[in-house]
Amino acid sequence: MSILVVRPNDGEQSGGAIRCRIIEDGSHTEHRLGIIEATVPPSPGGPPQHLHREHDEIFIVTEGMLRFTSGADSVDVKAGSCVTVLRGRRTPFATPSANLPNSFAPLRLICMSSTSVT
Repeated sequence: MSILVVRPNDGEQSGGAIRCRIIEDGSHTEHRLGIIEATVPPSPGGPPQHLHREHDEIFIVTEGMLRFTSGADSVDVKAGSCVTVLRGRRTPFATPSANLPNSFAPLRLICMSSTSVT
């Protein structure tokens, strides 16, 4: 079949505090595209500020709120939002709901990378 399907319980599971499901590791796209689904617990800190020299990333927030920071600029995005991070740009993210009292809302997102995720 020329159509590949990854069902909700399929895909490789990985990660520690941030749980990831690898939907497409690049093996079906000649390593041109990778896709992960991530569940991020409430936390004022996420990955450290970093950059990718080899690929662009697109984040689609499916649940919760995500804060992106680049240099001194920050932006909060809600579910339904799409954020594009171009290669060579420094961008960490965090879940700003962790800074709100009595907030335990996790964040869920889909991240697509212009190269494989392996």
